Amino acid sequence: MRLLIIIGFFMVSTVHAKNSVNGTLSKINSFLNKKENYLQTSLGFGMGKFSRGKKFDDKYSANQTTVEGGLTVGLPIKNFSTTTLLGFSLINFNDKDLLKGQQKFTAGSEVDKHNAREFSIRQRLHYDLYIKKITVRPFLELGYGFGDYDYSVKNPSKNLDTEVDTGYTRLIVGMGAQAEYKNFLPFMKLELANMNYSDESEVSTKNGAKIQNTTPTTKSDLEEGNSFIISTGLGYKF
Repeated sequence: MRLLIIIGFFMVSTVHAKNSVNGTLSKINSFLNKKENYLQTSLGFGMGKFSRGKKFDDKYSANQTTVEGGLTVGLPIKNFSTTTLLGFSLINFNDKDLLKGQQKFTAGSEVDKHNAREFSIRQRLHYDLYIKKITVRPFLELGYGFGDYDYSVKNPSKNLDTEVDTGYTRLIVGMGAQAEYKNFLPFMKLELANMNYSDESEVSTKNGAKIQNTTPTTKSDLEEGNSFIISTGLGYKF
């Protein structure tokens, strides 16, 4: 008898869970079937400059590759919509800019790596303009990014290596335009950002067999910065 009760309870629970899942999927499909609501993904490439240092003494040319995915939702105000985007960026910096910066590396030094990896979340507000079969969307964007900036410089002739690894955050403001043709979403934008570096940075210096690790480093040299990037890319609407 007890076994029958357990089996019955399991069957009722299974049916309830199935109906709940089906109901949720139905609501999602109904939501995405509206023209103004859709999922999107994009790949973008940008170029610009980053700075660091209390007085923004060091300026590095950079190129940025960004992959993003997000959800666009229509707003009650006609032609307005908003998009939430999650992204990952790989940022590569110019090696020569590092060597001629404020670090005063010895002659013969070579840059082994100089880049950053960043995750970001952005909120975009746009307005739809209809031009024949193309929709043009000028937009404003506000975002927050957090990442890891590091570089490695070696001097083989002096057996001297220097490595720096520090976290940072960026408050990002952007503006641009996106077009829609069929399901394709090309875009261009300009973004400006204020940067703050981590309180603690890992600095490792190797001079011959002697290795010196310092944590934290002098934050006064890294605490502030800014950046600007001009980018273009292509998205796809699902």
